[in-house]
Amino acid sequence: MSSFQQAPAMANPYKQSVIATIHQDLDLYNDLHGLLEQQQAFILNRDHQGLAESAKAITSVMLNARENRAKRSQAMQQIGLINSRSGMESFLEQLVATEKQEVTEDWQELMELVEECKAINQINDQALKLQNEAAEKILSQLPVQGSNSKTYSSTGVEQPSSRSILNTQA
Repeated sequence: MSSFQQAPAMANPYKQSVIATIHQDLDLYNDLHGLLEQQQAFILNRDHQGLAESAKAITSVMLNARENRAKRSQAMQQIGLINSRSGMESFLEQLVATEKQEVTEDWQELMELVEECKAINQINDQALKLQNEAAEKILSQLPVQGSNSKTYSSTGVEQPSSRSILNTQA
């Protein structure tokens, strides 16, 4: 028998920790869902600044979700379960009736949200790959200039071409 089953319903801090991480993850994955949709708009609009900022925000949310997963895993170990689908099913089955329905619904909502986020992320990944392939194709079709070609920085300042640098170093 797990320590979860032996402890009174509300007295088990590990059980409460598991439930709290589910609620926190719901908030985090709702945020992530919005950020991924925003990222998609940045990709489609080729907004590199927005894309860089969204990447930072997404990374932050994912780090928080990873911390929650670690907390949930530790709490579940303390009550004799593993942090897996079957472990969570066992956890949910052991809840008292007053908590069981709400926590089960929250867990199911979280799992659906995770799948939606994965799907949006895959779409974003494909869009980025297609844009990159298109850019590479266009660049490969440009004629190569001689050593007199000029290269410009993103601010419009002329820079020595890589060939000029190589020729002067030889």
